Amino acid sequence: MHRSQPLDLSKEQLTKLGIVEETEEQKAAGRQVVKVETVDGMFDLGFKPTIFDRALQPFQRVKKMIEDTKRSVTNHFLWRKQLSEYYPWDIQAFLPMFTRHLELYVNVEQKSGHSTQEWREYKISTAQETIDILKRLTKDNYSSVYTDVINERWGKFPYEKTTYANGSVGFRHLTPEGYNEEIRIAYEKARADEEKDLKRLGEIVEQHMLDWWD
Repeated sequence: MHRSQPLDLSKEQLTKLGIVEETEEQKAAGRQVVKVETVDGMFDLGFKPTIFDRALQPFQRVKKMIEDTKRSVTNHFLWRKQLSEYYPWDIQAFLPMFTRHLELYVNVEQKSGHSTQEWREYKISTAQETIDILKRLTKDNYSSVYTDVINERWGKFPYEKTTYANGSVGFRHLTPEGYNEEIRIAYEKARADEEKDLKRLGEIVEQHMLDWWD
């Protein structure tokens, strides 16, 4: 087994884990062509299980079933809030699940991550930045950050009520021109903030997603 990320372990610990360090020369030598042949399957390497291997298979299946059941119960409690609020027709229902996944990932990385401190801090910081963006997208309060300040400064305005001959009623908000212009600018700023978050989220997912797992 070879490592793809820096680990904060000694050479002896890496050896015990079966992780081998290779020099560039060793890597090049290992890729030299020895023989080319046609085989039936990609993973058909001639392995034949022994009688002992076959005898252990039922116990291994039982062990895996127990582990799967334990994981299912644990996941139920870890994800119950997100699952209860998930609706397949709501595209934004995925955001809280993505957020929860990254929160659990950061927790695991902080407690038991084996990467070097610098690399671990980098992975945690990019994951946490993504969590913050996802929470803002979930709340979707980009505009209220600006409009609340404007409405507090201008106060409330009356409505003009119009009653039509067919009995229907219409309302028109009687707002001054200065207020309308400020609200228009506020919505433009909110849209720019949301687009900035979406762009940054795409950059993180594209550039750093694979760095979050060993």
